Amino acid sequence: YSFLAFLGVVGLLVGCGGPEPGKGKCRPVPISTMASGPAHESQIVPGTVAAIATAARAQIGKTVRYDPAYVGLAYPGGDVPIERGVCTDVVIRALRDASKMDLQKLVHEDMRSSFSAYPELWGLKRPDRNIDHRRVPNLRRYFERQGYPLDVTARKEDYLPGDVLTCTVGNRPHIMIVSDRTAADGTPWVIHNIGSGAREENRLFAFPITGHYRMAQAGSPEGEPHQPSAAAATSRDHRTVRVYVALADNKTQGIVPVSATLGNGDDPGNNLYWGALYGVKAFLKRSSDWQVTSTVEKPADGIMERCVLRHKTSGTVLTADAYRGARIRQAVTDFLRAASGSGEADLVVYVGHNGLMDFRVDSAAIPSRDKGAEVIILACKSKPYFMPWLERLGASPVLLTTGLMAPEAYTLEA
Repeated sequence: YSFLAFLGVVGLLVGCGGPEPGKGKCRPVPISTMASGPAHESQIVPGTVAAIATAARAQIGKTVRYDPAYVGLAYPGGDVPIERGVCTDVVIRALRDASKMDLQKLVHEDMRSSFSAYPELWGLKRPDRNIDHRRVPNLRRYFERQGYPLDVTARKEDYLPGDVLTCTVGNRPHIMIVSDRTAADGTPWVIHNIGSGAREENRLFAFPITGHYRMAQAGSPEGEPHQPSAAAATSRDHRTVRVYVALADNKTQGIVPVSATLGNGDDPGNNLYWGALYGVKAFLKRSSDWQVTSTVEKPADGIMERCVLRHKTSGTVLTADAYRGARIRQAVTDFLRAASGSGEADLVVYVGHNGLMDFRVDSAAIPSRDKGAEVIILACKSKPYFMPWLERLGASPVLLTTGLMAPEAYTLEA
């Protein structure tokens, strides 16, 4: 698809890894929690959906390892040993136990009939019932094709027990289940395996959410997933875009110096490429086409701020990260990893100084793929410097530059 038209105004591994879990107190909430989001006014959590959270919690203490190894499975109903698994296995087991949904069988049958509708990230020519359902991008596509998606919002009230969420941890896809327990402020906890076995944690908004799915709706027969419309079963809910912004920095980058305020790489709020008039965050925030759904300060080492927006018409979710100016090498490296297709974004964008003019990126740090993501690079002379990398990664350039330019967000209007 063409990102330029859409912006008119403006792992090979089966799961993912992440940082050690946070701490905090939680309290149980009644199963009949009310959803106050506009699309779910006065809905009661169906028993089957709430049971998904209970089934997920039952894995805590049993699944104690994170193990992404490829394993041959029985079919249908195949599973890896309960003491190990990845993030997807938490969801697979919970849905199988709570609602008799065998994602191994369901995903395999859907891929056999519509293989071309699924992501082409692993170089496969045909479905593989041992692994397909254990990959987050495939589960996202299956859920979308079944009509399960709901809006991704920043409202804690919109996330009910048993909802399934996808997100990105660094550049890697992750999946988790909303718990029926909440923090003191009412934010639901999540149940997932992010590296040390199944755990229940206060991390609902710790990572940029890319998908929100509910397996059943109020009014559906008990024990049955809700039935999608024909249109919903054949279309994706939304596209995802990741934007990597290296903040302008007079001190550490080879840029033409700007004012001290605009060129302070530690101040995203006033930075030329982020908070200033035509910075990515400020520009998109002003646009009538976009809605900010969440803003997180210092979500990860080297990142000053993360802003998540949703396009009001298409539903596209855009996650932009503002990297400290002195961490431009990290920003470029993370962008290249995402360009390789190691994440799940449909399109990956880099905005900032062309760091490859000043330093080299270790090729060993970037996986080589047969098919990478679509990319846009808003930096001076990005084509001659980045094109060798894009060819190696199998990435598809949508927009590159051949001369000097100001990498400000208004360029996206072109």
